[in-house]
Amino acid sequence: MTLIEFLNARLDEDEAVVKEAIAALERDPDALIDDGLGWYANNADSSGDSIVAVGPRRAAAEVEAKRRIVKTHSVRYFGRDSAVCETCHTYTTDYGDEAEDFPCITLRLLASVYADHPDYRQEWKP
Repeated sequence: MTLIEFLNARLDEDEAVVKEAIAALERDPDALIDDGLGWYANNADSSGDSIVAVGPRRAAAEVEAKRRIVKTHSVRYFGRDSAVCETCHTYTTDYGDEAEDFPCITLRLLASVYADHPDYRQEWKP
């Protein structure tokens, strides 16, 4: 699994939780409660997956923003063995390329919030 595949899978999971919270809120305005620190489902299951920390609509916007960041930081290949982030790659005028290896720090930072997931790889650590 690549880092981009890992991030997209985690964002799919986050999006499913957010959609569930939005649907619950639309069915029952009291389905979520605000304890002053975050929004929690009244009927949260034992896994805690129904907890939406910042309110469902903002959480949905954050998932979408993260998806756009992942797309923006796409890979660019130079030959067989060299890959760089298309966004973070910079060029120098006299000495050829200077590039941050792929995956770039931006993607590794996005993935770091999922470091406790079993599919997370230590080489992605920022």
